[in-house]
Amino acid sequence: MQRGLTLVVEHNLSPIVINTDSSDVINMLTYNNLLNDDLVVQCRLLMRKQEITRMKNVFREQS
Repeated sequence: MQRGLTLVVEHNLSPIVINTDSSDVINMLTYNNLLNDDLVVQCRLLMRKQEITRMKNVFREQS
């Protein structure tokens, strides 16, 4: 996730929709979570730099 967000910022891509098969990732980025806090904070900062329109949970076959 972090690498993908870094690429989005580097290439100034916008708007972005994040599709993931992990509801845990969505929950960690949406709510305060002490687990892997540094990584979560980095991802949130990257998301704020670009227009992230939404995060969406999809089935594994779709991601």
